[in-house]
Amino acid sequence: MEYVTSPSLDLLDTPAVVHKVLAVLKYGDRVEVLKKQGTWAKVRAGNENEGWVITKVLVQAQIFENGQKLLQELRSNQVQATGHTVLAANIHLEPNREAPTLGMLTQGQSLNVFDRRMVARSAPGAEPKQDAPTAPAADAWYLVRSDKRAGWLLGRLITLDIPDAISQ
Repeated sequence: MEYVTSPSLDLLDTPAVVHKVLAVLKYGDRVEVLKKQGTWAKVRAGNENEGWVITKVLVQAQIFENGQKLLQELRSNQVQATGHTVLAANIHLEPNREAPTLGMLTQGQSLNVFDRRMVARSAPGAEPKQDAPTAPAADAWYLVRSDKRAGWLLGRLITLDIPDAISQ
């Protein structure tokens, strides 16, 4: 089983350029993957709808459920700041570029910030130098909640809102 991570996703009768939309799936809809073919997956949504979807907007059930668990945990936490996305941004399960993606937030999407972490940046496949004179570059990551999603966003993709008390 996998879940839809896009706000809406067309279920198509064929992955060809000319196709018919059979249904529109929504964020959080559960699908059964019948087969994968390149960037496409043939899925069964619900009891009757079978068709093709793009695989990049599907996520494995365990990853989606961990994201939902994180969302529930944040409901009882205090919001530290508010902000919005500067660009469309992938939201991750952990503060790491290689961590599983829980979907994408759109440009300008409002969000609540709960935590911030500085995480050392490493080049893929590169080994850290033992005698490096400078500290490794680091990325700021923010733990955020927006609508039905929670996860970690790369800090440079967020603009924090200035609180009213300070802006006056």
